[in-house]
Amino acid sequence: MQKMSKQTSNKLRKYDTTAFLVIVMMVIIVVAMVSLTGCTTSSQDDASSSTSSAVENNTTTVVESTEVTTTETGADDEKGPADYQAAADQGDMEAQYSLGRCYYYGINVAEDLEKAVYWYQQAAEQGHLKAQNNLGYCYQNGIGVTEDKEKAVYWFQQAADQGHATSQNNLGYCYQLGEGVAVDYEQAAIWYQKAAEQGYAAAQYNLGRCYTTGQGVDEDKEKAFLWYQKAAEQGDAKSQNNVGYCYQFAEGVAEDKEQAVYWYQQAAEQGHDRAQYNLGYCYLKGEGITADEDKAIEWFKKAAEQGNESAIKALDKLQ
Repeated sequence: MQKMSKQTSNKLRKYDTTAFLVIVMMVIIVVAMVSLTGCTTSSQDDASSSTSSAVENNTTTVVESTEVTTTETGADDEKGPADYQAAADQGDMEAQYSLGRCYYYGINVAEDLEKAVYWYQQAAEQGHLKAQNNLGYCYQNGIGVTEDKEKAVYWFQQAADQGHATSQNNLGYCYQLGEGVAVDYEQAAIWYQKAAEQGYAAAQYNLGRCYTTGQGVDEDKEKAFLWYQKAAEQGDAKSQNNVGYCYQFAEGVAEDKEQAVYWYQQAAEQGHDRAQYNLGYCYLKGEGITADEDKAIEWFKKAAEQGNESAIKALDKLQ
């Protein structure tokens, strides 16, 4: 009986050892499979992220859209305060606006931002739309006056209500970011739409972003593409980049790699770093254009010089 018990015990130990070895082998196999899967996923993520940065995030458009930089011609820049002072002192709002502009930019006079704000205020209170917009911009950014986001919204609203496209866009921005007013994405989209329909490129871009993200409107890739296209055709680099992305990945439009390259090129030549990177990627992979590693490196370098992280990583791998 003792002998049988000993034999049984030995058998059990043998089976335990065998079972243990089988389990160990299974664990090793599973770990190996997980490791392989992890490598594959990582590689795919890198490839994906190399182009997923193509769509621009919404950015401040107030600086680039302020009326002072977009409506006056060079002819007026030949005039200085002496040409406007007398009329401005008599309450002529156009002269007051122009005088404010002279002090803002130092046109034939030393730059004086406080005086610029003073004369913008005089014209704005008489209903001068450009002055109202520019006064709002000064309050928004603390230029020549203590920063006051609520006053900025007030002045943008005054001009926006009268159909001034720049102010409508800037008011939309305030609602989107909650600057001087509670965040309201629907109101932001409404004001972007009003300005976009007047052909204002910055607002067309911002409205496109709303449709891309579904912020304040129902997500609609086709409408996003249409608004990007309108702004792109006016030379807006961010929109040109996004149109390229839409063509590359068939977002709101049929896939067309050659068109993607065309629009990336338009934006890249304006110095847009993401478009420069995306164009380089197309050259590297031969997407929409003949593969050319030298060209790819050339565009990656241009983007990297502007601090584009994706381009810097791409160069590290290629060089």
